[in-house]
Amino acid sequence: MQNSGLRVTKIANNSLQWETVRTRDIGLDAELLNRRLSLEIGVYDKYTTGILTTPSIYLTMGTAGAPTINGPEVTNKGIEFSMAWNSKIGDLKYRIAGNVSYNENKVTQYRGSLKEGYNDNNVYTSNIGEVSSGGSTRVLENHMINEYYLLNVYKGDGSYTGTGGGPKDGMIRTPEDMAWVNKMIADGKTFFPSQAVGKNKLWYGDLIYADTNGDGKFGNSFDQTFTGYNDRAKYLFGTQLGLSWKNFTLDMNWAGQAGSKLYFLAGSENSPNVSLSSAIGQRVADDHYYYNDANPSDPKNNINGSYPRLTNSGGQNTAASTHWLYDASYIRMKSLTIGYKLPLAPNSIIKDVKFFVSGENLLTITSYPGIDPEMESDVNAYPIYRQFAFGANINF
Repeated sequence: MQNSGLRVTKIANNSLQWETVRTRDIGLDAELLNRRLSLEIGVYDKYTTGILTTPSIYLTMGTAGAPTINGPEVTNKGIEFSMAWNSKIGDLKYRIAGNVSYNENKVTQYRGSLKEGYNDNNVYTSNIGEVSSGGSTRVLENHMINEYYLLNVYKGDGSYTGTGGGPKDGMIRTPEDMAWVNKMIADGKTFFPSQAVGKNKLWYGDLIYADTNGDGKFGNSFDQTFTGYNDRAKYLFGTQLGLSWKNFTLDMNWAGQAGSKLYFLAGSENSPNVSLSSAIGQRVADDHYYYNDANPSDPKNNINGSYPRLTNSGGQNTAASTHWLYDASYIRMKSLTIGYKLPLAPNSIIKDVKFFVSGENLLTITSYPGIDPEMESDVNAYPIYRQFAFGANINF
C-alpha cells in the first residue's frame, strides 16, 4: 500500500455542538414630568454552556493536536441604568443624560475544582495545572474569565522580628531590611527566584514576594494567587450633555470605566532590567532605587525610588507579580462638538448652513502609567488617538 502523504494534524470530534446561550432579563422604561425625565433600568442573567475549548492531551497521542470540544460554562450577571433630563431655560435648551452598568462573569464549569494544601506527609500540593489554563491569567472554575494569577509583593510590618517583619512595601531598601533578609535565610527561609543574597542575586533595591502558603519559601510557584481582577472593567459609565442657544449648539460625551486592572511591564518603557541593546525608560531613569552600600552618604542614593534597582541579570524584579498590576480606571472626554447655524434670508436658495468644529479623545483622567487604560494590552497595540475636525454642512 502506498503512503498517501496525508497525516492527521488534529483529532476529530464528531460530537461537537453549537454553544448555547440562555438569557433572563427584566427591564423598566419610564417617562415622567411631561417627558422631561426618562429612566431605563435592566437586570440580566446570561448563562453560556458548551463553550468551545481545546483540552490538554498526553504526549503519547503523537503529533496530532487535541480535538475541539464543548466544555466550559460561564455566567454573566449585571445591571444597566440610564437617565436623561430634557428641559429649557428661556432660549437655552439642554439635555443631560447618564448611564452606568455593572457586569460580573464567573466560570461555572471548566476542568474541575481547585484542590491545594498540605497532605498527610506535610507536603504542599496543588492541581492548579490540571484544572486551569496556564500563564499569569487563568481560567478556573468559580473565578472570573482570565483572572490574574500572580505573586503578591511581600508586605512586612517594619518590625524586623520574624516572618511578619521586614520591609513594608516588599522592596529591600535599607541595611535593616537586608539584615532581616539574612536572618530569615539563616533560619531556613528561601527567597525566590534568586534564592541567595548577592549583587547578582538578591540585593538592595530588589523585590521580595509573599509566602502565601506558609512553607518558608517566599515567591515560589505555590505562592501565586488569584487577584480578583482581570482586564475587563466591572463598571462602565458615561454622561452626555447637549446645549442649544439661539444658533449655537454644543454636544459633549464623557465615558469611563472602573473595576479592572492591567498588567504593565513592557521592556524599555518601565522595566528595571537593562541591556546594551535597549534604552532605559525615562520614568525608570528618573525614579529607580539606588543605594551605594559602600557609601551610605552618597548624594546619588535614592532609597525611596518607585522602581527597583537597575540590573542586567536575573528575574527577581520582573517576576509576574502584583507590583506590575495597575488600576485601569479612567474618565475620558470622548467627543466635543460646537456648531453654529448661519442665519439666512427666508427666500434664499440655500436652506441651511451649519458650521462645526469637533474633537475626539480630548482629555483622559487616569492613574494608569501605560499607553492607554482603554486598551486591553500595551503590547503590540496601537493607542487611541486624539483627532480634530471642522467643516460645514450646506443644504439647498
